[in-house]
Amino acid sequence: MNSIENKHNDPNSIRLIYVFGMLYAFLLIYASLMPFDIGATHNIEKTFSRFWDDWPIDPNADISGSDVMSNLLLYMPLGWIVAVGGVLRGVSGPVAMVIATTVCMLLSFAVEMTQMILDSRFSSGADWVLNTISGALGSIAGVAFGKRIWFGGLRWFQVCWQTRPAVIGTLMFIILLAADAWAPYLPTLLLKQIWRSLEGSHFNALEGLALYPWHWWVMTRIMLYMLLTVLLVSWGGRKDVPSLGVSIGASVGAAGLAFVLEIGKIFIASRTFNIANVLTSCFGSLAGAVIAIFFLDKVSPLRKLESMCAVIFIYMIYLWWFPFDFTWNVDNIQKGLPTFIEILPLYHYAMGAELNHIRLFVQSIFLLGLLTFLLRTRFGWTRFKRGGIFISAGIAGIFGMVLEGGQLLLPSRTPSMTDVYCFAAGASIGAWIPMPKIAHEASQPNHIAHKPID
Repeated sequence: MNSIENKHNDPNSIRLIYVFGMLYAFLLIYASLMPFDIGATHNIEKTFSRFWDDWPIDPNADISGSDVMSNLLLYMPLGWIVAVGGVLRGVSGPVAMVIATTVCMLLSFAVEMTQMILDSRFSSGADWVLNTISGALGSIAGVAFGKRIWFGGLRWFQVCWQTRPAVIGTLMFIILLAADAWAPYLPTLLLKQIWRSLEGSHFNALEGLALYPWHWWVMTRIMLYMLLTVLLVSWGGRKDVPSLGVSIGASVGAAGLAFVLEIGKIFIASRTFNIANVLTSCFGSLAGAVIAIFFLDKVSPLRKLESMCAVIFIYMIYLWWFPFDFTWNVDNIQKGLPTFIEILPLYHYAMGAELNHIRLFVQSIFLLGLLTFLLRTRFGWTRFKRGGIFISAGIAGIFGMVLEGGQLLLPSRTPSMTDVYCFAAGASIGAWIPMPKIAHEASQPNHIAHKPID
């Protein structure tokens, strides 16, 4: 571990973690104060009188599981980052915890006080207390494990990115699958709620399949788990011909993940088990194994990259325009057009104030970042010239405008400018990140490596 620390415990490493902290703090402040509607006649005295009326300050108050969970999670990353940054600078563990907790407490207090003068926001002492506890928990984890995770994580990411980037992409893909399965993140251990979930579950495959059209199962289950299986097979590194055992193991692993995620829904309020999800996912994982065994070694790296780009492109169109109930209605179009305040980044996510919006935020950035990176690899753009990042962001923004504009014709969808900004941000990241060495080989015909372009 000492060699890792000597490599990463430098000003650049410390500066990096503080950059993450400042970005996260900015997002907290920005999202918490959206839409910045300062009320000229706002009754601050009345607002302050209700400051302590929420649970857990008032045990008799109504409890919102989502609010409690979000407040307990929201400041953990910030507490962790500040604590780890302090430890990296040589501050003792207890002092680092105190500093990190204080920073979270003061930031949350400033946010709650500012919310008193906003018409669309509700200031709560309970939120302040829960946010402070959240920051304290994050600081404890940062002092206990943060330094080890930081050094080990940097080392693992650097090595894995250069030699086996598919592993990083697969892990992020699995995280997104889990986030999608367990949204809206309302875990419960109440037997009454679990029993209610079981009662609403679908253990009959035909009944479960009837809930959605056939193309929904193809796009969101079969195709995704087929792709996951192929990605798991690619963990073998540079081997172009996967063995039968590796392919079957990858298929079983993908199917097992689908089963675990579906079982987990029983312990999520408002979610139910559906055997059709498991069966279609298993079919997709089996199809992925067949592709890996019989076709993967026969397809050139360039065709593989093109196929990945096409899959992501089609999946995004499907995801943004489902259920394709296009209707020309002038009134609906006018209602869907964003107002000036709705043009601000993160407006819909911040006003929704749900953990599910975090998933949408990460999903939009990840998909465009991955698509941009794959296009760079396919066409050999190992390093963009000056302005390439802005060009990528602009093209992604136009793509986002087309997808969101199409939602104006979908009565069941609500356009969001935040998605457009996420597209641009994701494309910028995909254009900016360094190209791993193995990608230079993948972008060449016949898998011939070449010297990276500097």
